[in-house]
Amino acid sequence: MKLTNYDGTEASDEAYNIHESIETMRKFTLPRLKNNTYNLTEEDKNDRIKAIKNYISKLQHDLGVELGNDKAWENV
Repeated sequence: MKLTNYDGTEASDEAYNIHESIETMRKFTLPRLKNNTYNLTEEDKNDRIKAIKNYISKLQHDLGVELGNDKAWENV
């Protein structure tokens, strides 16, 4: 996927890297935690899932800022 700003220009490398981090966590990390691949206790598993979801939210905000609009990630 090619990220673009609202004016059609390419987003910065930083924005692309942030987006890739979000996608990696969504596609790989969270599913593995939910399936308890790491043999964690239920409490540890839930704590890690919550922490990752909070981190994804922070990255989404950072991506929006990087693209010049704090809600830009909603359009990605």
